Amino acid sequence: MTEILRNRWFWLGILIRVSIAPFFASFYLADLFIPFLDHAVQNPTSNPWEAMGKANFPYGAFLFCVLWIPKFFLYKIFGTSVLGSGPLGVALTKMPLLGIELVLLKIMTDMGTSFRQVAIYFWLSPIAIYVTYIHGQLDIVMVTAVFLSFSLLRDRRILASAVAMACALGSKFSAALMIPLALGYIWHREFAPRAWQYTLTWLGVCLAISGLFFAPLINANSIGYATVGSPEALRLLAARIDLGANAYLYLGPAIVAGVLFWLCIGSRMSGEGLIMAGGFVFAALLVTTHTMPGWYLWALPMLAILYIKYPSTPALPWHVFNGLYLLVFALLPMGFFTGFETQVPWAQIFFTLLQTNVTLILGMVWYVALRHEIQTLQLLKPVVIGIAGDSGVGKDHLSRILVDSFSARHTAVIAGDDYHKWERGDIHYQRVTHLHPDANHLKNMDTDAQSLIKGRIVRIRHYDHSSGRFTSPHELKSERTLILQGLHTLYLRGMRRTFDLRVFLAPHETLQMAWKIHRDVNERGADFKKVLKSIEDRKLDAQTHIGPQRYFADWIIEAQPIEPVSLDDVIRGILPQFYVRHIIWNDIEIEPLRAALETIGKVSATIEAMPDDLDRTALIVDGDLTAPAVSSIAKMLFPNLKYLTRSSIGPVWRSGYDGLAQLLVFTLLKERLQRRHEASDDDFYQTPRESDPRAQHYDAVVGG
Repeated sequence: MTEILRNRWFWLGILIRVSIAPFFASFYLADLFIPFLDHAVQNPTSNPWEAMGKANFPYGAFLFCVLWIPKFFLYKIFGTSVLGSGPLGVALTKMPLLGIELVLLKIMTDMGTSFRQVAIYFWLSPIAIYVTYIHGQLDIVMVTAVFLSFSLLRDRRILASAVAMACALGSKFSAALMIPLALGYIWHREFAPRAWQYTLTWLGVCLAISGLFFAPLINANSIGYATVGSPEALRLLAARIDLGANAYLYLGPAIVAGVLFWLCIGSRMSGEGLIMAGGFVFAALLVTTHTMPGWYLWALPMLAILYIKYPSTPALPWHVFNGLYLLVFALLPMGFFTGFETQVPWAQIFFTLLQTNVTLILGMVWYVALRHEIQTLQLLKPVVIGIAGDSGVGKDHLSRILVDSFSARHTAVIAGDDYHKWERGDIHYQRVTHLHPDANHLKNMDTDAQSLIKGRIVRIRHYDHSSGRFTSPHELKSERTLILQGLHTLYLRGMRRTFDLRVFLAPHETLQMAWKIHRDVNERGADFKKVLKSIEDRKLDAQTHIGPQRYFADWIIEAQPIEPVSLDDVIRGILPQFYVRHIIWNDIEIEPLRAALETIGKVSATIEAMPDDLDRTALIVDGDLTAPAVSSIAKMLFPNLKYLTRSSIGPVWRSGYDGLAQLLVFTLLKERLQRRHEASDDDFYQTPRESDPRAQHYDAVVGG
């Protein structure tokens, strides 16, 4: 607040408001609102909605209290001099509105980079000054309460936000349009059952307190008029299409309902996005209805956040908006075009230009900010993760870790082994091994993946490792997260461009052999000698077709033995102890994760450069990482984790290297999805390493 008080633009705004406050009052303020308040001041025990006409004050009790309480105390001190619609009475009625406006000013300043931006786009806006201090409308109370409610939601202050929204409803029923946005924001930010708990709590508190604010109107049988029955409220139905047979399509409600639905289904909504979305909805209402002058204030501060948070946005449309508003609602009614040709409908022409300009600002808000702050496409396209690596390196295990992370209910897994061409023992395997692309229906796997991405159902046969046979085809439906794991997942160029995250498993050769022997012999019942022979037979194909895929990976998981292990130890079934290096692109912001890991006792985390690869860096973690610690770090790093998982069910957190993998997948995916959202598809799907000469050579050799 100190910054505000020291700013000359603030005091200029105060001077303007205080100077004009006594001298301007619309019919609504002078002949309706002030007589209503004066009667209530002089008769504090009566219900003013019963004593006065329902049109005198068609608002809730919160707005009434904001205006009545100061006036009541002034009346007790100074008597009847504070009453009436004279300059003093008008000024005193506006002063509580100034106090409310200062609250809004403080909230907006806290969100911006400097008070100067807030002053330019709101505090000194002709619209903000005209609506409250010249036209004498009371909309600033509702707008401030909505803004405050959304700001409190950003900080997860659920109860306080609900109370603030109830105050908005108790000021003007138009605030009800903001309730779906608030509920959508809460729902998409929390996992069940907390999402249900917070949503129902917020809604229950809001409605209960709103009921108290509307109780006097209910007793006076004025509730219908104050909500949807007044002539001003019926302006919402002004624009309509006659469908015949006495049926109409009301454009205002239809468009606003569509905008609300689209915004509410977004998989992620930032705090600033929530506020701008509120302004977007109000502005959409403006351009589709027969508007009142005060309604433009509803959207003004919320849309101003665009210019405050994105200062490079062209400001000309905003200033034209303010100028056209004054022309339409202030100058033209005063006879600004008197003397010009009367047949020209100047008022309608400039009103059309005003509404067109508002539509232009809406387009800017969406293009510059909302499409980033509120992301809806994530629900239309699944997050696709590709896991590649040699046989026995842990692809199935990592897939299970990711299923726990994204929830089994909303995750589909495609296994590359299901696309082998032949069953075990087939004569074709005397010519090629499973690791050779010719032994797999890779194009079929790509086609099925593309179908799932488009939301279709595919039929896939399953390769049973215990029998070496294919099962009957089964249906697999699209889910919010799609995992493709197999030997050749990153082999086809088109398929790897589909992935949001590309993972390659590259354990040390000795570790890989130990794991494969343990899996195939102990878990799948294979003959020990046949396993050793298959490892030897597949070496060339592994080097030719599997290993080079690591060049296209966003995340390479290298497991290295802690102590040297001999081949004899591996043959005897010893599973070596190991550590893991997680190799990622060097422009990934990994430091927050490293710092968070360091806060856990007995855990060390280091980031190392790759001497032979300038593009990559490695994270090495040592120590005991428990599941509760993983959960705690996730809450710290990913406050909107539901945006990444898109599941109503929270992750099942794991410990050790598995838990670290969960933290890493969310770290990488968070940045990857943000880049996918901000960039065009062509830019995004250019794999960074595809410029590498080795990767280009690999494409030339295998025809990928």
